[in-house]
Amino acid sequence: MNLSEMSHRLGVNIDLVQGAGGNTSEKLGDFMWIKASGFELQEALDSDIFVKLDSHKCRAQIEAGFAEDLSSCNVEENGNRCRPSIETALHCIMPHAVVAHTHSINTIAASIVQHHRENLASALEGYRWCIVPYAKPGKRR
Repeated sequence: MNLSEMSHRLGVNIDLVQGAGGNTSEKLGDFMWIKASGFELQEALDSDIFVKLDSHKCRAQIEAGFAEDLSSCNVEENGNRCRPSIETALHCIMPHAVVAHTHSINTIAASIVQHHRENLASALEGYRWCIVPYAKPGKRR
């Protein structure tokens, strides 16, 4: 299964993906492909939703403290000037060749109930974890 097929399969599963929530990426050699901002995973078989990035340039920008917008790492192909996901830095620093993260309905529900921090602390005892503040995704260019 390739990145587009995997992304589509995740994107059509409403238990795993709410709206456009989630991202997939793949690292091959000096490059990383990640879902572009403003696209949905379920669109992966119908549209070119991935941005090709220079992995070395991305890591250098992250190390320099400029991880918020990695658009300058875009290796333009076929006129694709879409913006990489706002979660590109997370995907880049992970050592895995393929990264798939989703915003499952169960995780969303667990994070918005009263006393969610205490509940999560109990459920995740022994693990290193944190809550990442929400940031509105979706800007394509």
